[in-house]
This record gives sequence, C-alpha cells and structure tokens, in this order.
Amino acid sequence: MQSRASTSQDQRVVVSEGRSANREERTAAVAVGLLYIVATVAGLVAASIGAPTEPTAMAADRGAVLGSALAVTVMACSVIGVAVMLYPVLSRDATSTLRRGMATGYLASRIAEGTLFLVGVVVVLAMLTLGEDAASAGDAGAVGTALQAVNEYSAVIGQTVFGVGALLLYRLLYVSGRIPAWLALWGLIAAPLFLVSGATLPFTHDPNSTISSVLYAPLAVQEMVMAFWLVVLGFRPVRAAAAR
Repeated sequence: MQSRASTSQDQRVVVSEGRSANREERTAAVAVGLLYIVATVAGLVAASIGAPTEPTAMAADRGAVLGSALAVTVMACSVIGVAVMLYPVLSRDATSTLRRGMATGYLASRIAEGTLFLVGVVVVLAMLTLGEDAASAGDAGAVGTALQAVNEYSAVIGQTVFGVGALLLYRLLYVSGRIPAWLALWGLIAAPLFLVSGATLPFTHDPNSTISSVLYAPLAVQEMVMAFWLVVLGFRPVRAAAAR
C-alpha cells in the first residue's frame, strides 16, 4: 500500500511539473511573439518618420529625430527581449554541445544587435546636439561626417549580426520542430537575403532603399507569421528525433 501511494504521489508530481513547464513555454511563446511584433512596428515607425541624417538638418527637425530615436530604442529593447525569452527554450531543447553553443550564440547575437542599435541612438543624439551648436555656422564639419559614418556602420554591423543570429535560430527551431518545418525553412532562406541587404548599405547610404527593402521583406514577413503563430498556437512539442 505504501509503495502504491508513493508511486501515485510521484506520478502527480511529474504531471504537475509537466503542466508547469507547459505554462512557462506558453507564456514564453506569447511574449516572444508580442516582442517580435513590437520590434517590427517600432522599426517601421522609425523608418516612416524619415528623420534627416545630416547634423544641421537634424537640428531643424528635432521632433522627427527624437521620435525616430525613441522608436529605435523600443526596437532595440524588444529584440534583446526576444532572445532573453527564447534562450531558455532553445537551451533546454539542445541535446549536444554544438546546439547549446548555437543557442548561446543566438542570445549573444541579439544582445549585440540591440546594443549596436542603442549605440546608433546615442550617436544620433550626439549628431543632433552638434547640429544645433553648428546651426549658426551652417556646417557641422568633419565631426558630423564622422558621426554619420559611425551611425551608418553600426546599423550595418547590427544587421549583419542579426542575420547570423537568425540563421542559428531557424536551424535550431528546424531541428527541434518547435515551429512548422516550412516556417523554419522560410527563415533559413530569408536570413541570407537579409545579410546581403545589410551589405548594400555602404553603397546606397540608405537603409530604406528599394533594393534593401526587397531583400528585407522575406524575413520581415516570416517574422510576423511566426510571431502570430507563437501568440495563437505557441511552441510545438520537441520532435522525438531532436530529443535524443
């Protein structure tokens, strides 16, 4: 009788732990989906504001510059939040040293991406101050040009880091089966296009150029589809082959 009672209690504990884990994963899925949406909307807002990038012009349109900086800050915090919420799921699913390293690499890539975006915000605010100080002279000089370059290349590096992180993420999700295979494969195909789009920035000097937008689009749409999938349906159970 005591053995049966002990077994029954152990079964209840296992069931309770399983339910708790499912609730945590459901919460993480909703949080990740919502953060993806917030990051995308913030990025679109920043792009649509169309704030000037030359210091003296920025001084003449201070509201647009500050609005864009705020939107980028929200986007940066959101992309870091995505990785922080996803990492426990990715690391728990990882059954090899390589996959655990990929999960850690993904976390590091999104933290680096968010940090670079925040660096860009600080540079933009510095350019705004410089433009206001130089407004009377009408020229921000070499310092303004240098700050523009820092802002531009921080965006290039941030996009490159994001593209590499996306490859790691969708490879892990494809192996684990946490999202449908077609959705993970979409991400694996779209991420290299995103990397190419980042490489065009030094030549176009416009992150919203036609070629960049065309190359961004597949991954942007994929992220929104995945975001709504996670919010509505959550993560799938780990694929049996991936659990071994």
